[in-house]
Amino acid sequence: MRIALVTFYDGAGSGVRVLGSLAQSKGHEVRLFILHHFRIIENNTPLQCPNAMQSICNGSFRVKKSDVYPITEHEIELCIAALVEGQYDLIALSSRSTDMPEALRLITRLRQTLPQVRLIAGGHGPTYNPEAYLKSGVSWIVRGEGEGAFLDILDALHQQKDCAAIKNLAFLTPGGLQCNELRPFIRHFDALPLPLISNDHVVYIEDNTASCKDPQAGLRRYGTALGRGCIGKCTYCGSESWNRLVSATSGCGALYRHKPFDKFLDELEQAKENGAQYIVFNDEYLVLSLPDMLRLFTAYKKRIDLPFSVNLHPRQLLDNTELFEAVLEAGLDAFTIGFQSGSEEFSRTIFHRALRFDQLLTLASRLYERDIAIASHFISGATFNTDEEWYSKLRLVSQIPFDPMNSRHSMIMDFQYMPTPGSRLCEATNHRRIPTEEWAQRALCVQLRHIATDSEFEETVQSLNGTSPQELARRYALIKQKRAEEYRQNVIALCKTAETAIIYDDTASADHRKHLADLLPKARLLHVRGLSSSSFSSGTTVICLSKNTLALSKTIKKYSFRKVFAWASE
Repeated sequence: MRIALVTFYDGAGSGVRVLGSLAQSKGHEVRLFILHHFRIIENNTPLQCPNAMQSICNGSFRVKKSDVYPITEHEIELCIAALVEGQYDLIALSSRSTDMPEALRLITRLRQTLPQVRLIAGGHGPTYNPEAYLKSGVSWIVRGEGEGAFLDILDALHQQKDCAAIKNLAFLTPGGLQCNELRPFIRHFDALPLPLISNDHVVYIEDNTASCKDPQAGLRRYGTALGRGCIGKCTYCGSESWNRLVSATSGCGALYRHKPFDKFLDELEQAKENGAQYIVFNDEYLVLSLPDMLRLFTAYKKRIDLPFSVNLHPRQLLDNTELFEAVLEAGLDAFTIGFQSGSEEFSRTIFHRALRFDQLLTLASRLYERDIAIASHFISGATFNTDEEWYSKLRLVSQIPFDPMNSRHSMIMDFQYMPTPGSRLCEATNHRRIPTEEWAQRALCVQLRHIATDSEFEETVQSLNGTSPQELARRYALIKQKRAEEYRQNVIALCKTAETAIIYDDTASADHRKHLADLLPKARLLHVRGLSSSSFSSGTTVICLSKNTLALSKTIKKYSFRKVFAWASE
């Protein structure tokens, strides 16, 4: 059979890519259609769109690109034309809840254009709202994990058998919606192939053009997951509801299941050969025993040896020094700390998160001391966020490390609450978003509290009424610039007492070095082309000049225990 797999705003699309590889392994012809890659972009203002996915990060407004530039009618037409030309026997669509408008629009048009084609849909959106997709023209919905049902559908169609008894399927009958029994979670991933990544099997549609280009092929930043499932019970997230969906009929079992390490590392080696220079572990939490965790990261260092970001439970790193050091040695570059709220009690009662904030702050300090980029996450902008919780957040962020020269090392990210279909918070309450401008003002005040002095922050609060989010963002930028200049002056003051200062410089700028010579007339300045453990002894003053702070952080990471000062030229 000829099979088309369609996904929206998800160039990574690991789920549909595995389905594509499975279908190929059964001898079917497969083509993957990607309508827009997922991207986060900066915007000049917060979006007023009621369903926008957006955040404020270190004073900048960040939005999902699709909220600003959604799939156009012309792009829908390009997709339909390519699907018609391909004469596919089966078209399968993968959709999140947030993609439902675009998915339903394409389904309706496809049913009009190709009335005889078999259409199926799966993913979070169809799982929790099957009737909307079925009434738009889909033949079957695949609920929950899709591999088993997808293969059963292919076999049934190939043998011209009825699909009505296949587990995980939902469809319309004369009597209404029928949802078949759900099969258990996949426990063993040995039989699943690597994701399908190939320019030869992909149609990529964006910017009103269609091309045979796989956005995942050749990416410098490669995202994937070792396993599936989440041990968390956070009420704002759909992952926990996905667990409930299956456990209701088949028993829960182990919520987190993972691929064999060798197969996972094979995938990463393939990505590295295709140009990947950074790995993102997309697991909600990497949940392994300590021996397995050590074995994984030791093998990762040996076979992959690329910088990476990963989500580990904070207690895993806090409770075991050996693991902490092993993960850093393997190449940990960035880590997310999910405070989500400014109040522990609020976090427990509203979000069902039991993490202690003193432990999270301890972890933030330890990571910061080792030059690991930290992103502290918060969720706000809903009617459940009280004044008391906001004041608690102001006190909390003042304790989170702040790097005046490299904002990436101390990011505060405040996400506007998005009601997620299937989540407990969405199902059990009538909480809704507050006006976007009010959310943005409060979120920016929190971020200002992170970097401002008491007097600077007091001045901001006193003038809050009538101050736009854009003005608060400009104020953040000015104060951040002030902190950076203060840092530079502190470096100068410290270095003036140095008899010798080693300069590592990748800017190739004689002007910068001359500037330092003018600032430090008493010091003997030694210019070096590279740094190594033998370049200087403990206590030696080292000034690193670089084109940007990201390059600097990579340069000096190994030497953070010595007296090293980062000095970006931009």
